[in-house]
Amino acid sequence: RQPSKLSSYDHHHFRAEMPKRRRFLIVSTMCIAAAAATRRVASAAAASWSRPVSIAATASRCSVPCSAAFAVARCSGPVAFGTAAFPRASASAKAEALRGAPRFDFLRRSSTSTSASSDTGIEKDDDASSLSGALRDAYREGDTDAVLALVPDLLPAKHSARELVLASIDAAGGRSGPAASIMNALLGGCVVLSKTDADSGAATARELLSEWDELEEEEIIGVPTPDLVTYCLAYSAFDAAAAESGDEEAFDSMAEDVLDRARRLAKKQGGSKIRKAANAARRRGQASGAGAGGVVNAADVADDLAAQYGDDLRVLYEDNHLLVVSKPSGMVCFHKHKTNAGKVGRKKKRKKKGDGGDTAPDVSLEDALASLRVPLSNLNPDGRGIVHRIDRGTSGCIAMAKTDEAHARLVAEFFTRGARKTYDALVPADPMASEKGSADMIDNMNEGSSGEIVLPVGGKAARSIYEVRRKVGDVAFLLSLETKTGRKHQVRVHCAEGLGRPLFLDPVYAVKSKADKNRGAKGKKSKKAKDGNPGEDLPSPIADVALTSGGKQRFFLHASSLSIPRIGVDVTAPLPSWWEDALLRLDALDCQ
Repeated sequence: RQPSKLSSYDHHHFRAEMPKRRRFLIVSTMCIAAAAATRRVASAAAASWSRPVSIAATASRCSVPCSAAFAVARCSGPVAFGTAAFPRASASAKAEALRGAPRFDFLRRSSTSTSASSDTGIEKDDDASSLSGALRDAYREGDTDAVLALVPDLLPAKHSARELVLASIDAAGGRSGPAASIMNALLGGCVVLSKTDADSGAATARELLSEWDELEEEEIIGVPTPDLVTYCLAYSAFDAAAAESGDEEAFDSMAEDVLDRARRLAKKQGGSKIRKAANAARRRGQASGAGAGGVVNAADVADDLAAQYGDDLRVLYEDNHLLVVSKPSGMVCFHKHKTNAGKVGRKKKRKKKGDGGDTAPDVSLEDALASLRVPLSNLNPDGRGIVHRIDRGTSGCIAMAKTDEAHARLVAEFFTRGARKTYDALVPADPMASEKGSADMIDNMNEGSSGEIVLPVGGKAARSIYEVRRKVGDVAFLLSLETKTGRKHQVRVHCAEGLGRPLFLDPVYAVKSKADKNRGAKGKKSKKAKDGNPGEDLPSPIADVALTSGGKQRFFLHASSLSIPRIGVDVTAPLPSWWEDALLRLDALDCQ
């Protein structure tokens, strides 16, 4: 039997019943036997390369080394394979297997079909190679942001949708994660294009998604599966086109179709969690009888939110589709793994070491809003309504979607950098040693100074703009930072490593000695931090904040403003009360 004809039963039988070495020998034999058939269909394979690749795909699906597939590649006549098709093999193995064989480029036909296609202008070897190289270089240099900046030069008519999709796969080197990121960036470019050229942007998005689906069905190695971001971007491209053009009915139909696909994917990924959340919300609504469908606006329950979770939890903006709240520090945005610790209204006791008293439940922002019957979208399987997030210890602005349509639009705005986020940060006036930051920025920081921090975070390109608003007493600077990219812990890393001044009370990056630095190098808290001891070298107002936090994570970072012009959001969150008290006391220390 040809490997491309293996049934799902055979595939699972291989994995479950046979040892790895035996599986490898069987698949090797089958692949080599299939090489004769491959030669017989060489002319057909030259025009449609999916058949040879399916042989390699079979080897990969059976979790065996790709040597068998390489053997087919070397004896398959005019059809040669490229390294992008074999992500599981080492570089040396690829080089050895493909030595002497022509490189198989995803965008090229074989030499037997070059002359036939040259008259029609389909053959574009040089263009295809340069397109893959341009996408690869942009992604390596600046991740999806750099690819997004490259899109205007690629769209709408310079390259076909199939060329763009295949070039993305080749540029990613056969890795599905980077390939999905590059293709999502292309769809993000369609969203931007739809705002000015509705027909072109929507048509390109439709063609990209169609080609992507086609290649995924062929089970070619390196072709990623569309994710929720993919569908949100496609929806936003169609939605923007519907708003800009006169043919709203056609674009609305395409938008609704792709949104249904996003809902099905979210339901599949979320499993029973989404169903349980929806049933619980329905029961709460039926018990209260509030509003249509038992839901309420967050503004209507603002007093209840403040009474239960403190005055720092405020509703900053709300309409029928989304809301923006100011999250208090110490509250997590959502619990990825649901436990009884975050259930609202359940009495429970947790004993601490040396203390048998009650502890408050670890309620997330999602739980707090859902418990008061505020409707939230279901597109994020990890947290209802969550589009972006800020750390537990960070306070300030966070946007949440009430409907699935708003969720898709918000995802597109954040992905295409249509949202502007600024933060307030309190850092020490005296710098610590930093090997990554600019010596000029670290040593010459004064009131009114500003600059740009370009420093990778988590292996990805990241950029922030900072300004020193004022000096607080003699011991601290109050900074304002605008993030141009959205990396996890970006502001915290840029303050600690880029400016040499970690945030006050940051449990990961605020190391105060070489010993603490060694302990915190891998993001681990020191023993002092675990015991709640803020350290002897902190100013007393800062130390008091740590001692009076009630065991909640709290550090001096505040998401002060959020602006999304396309959606009409422009809000500012006031500083928490404990922030204001600390600043006043620090200023008073200077006067003394």
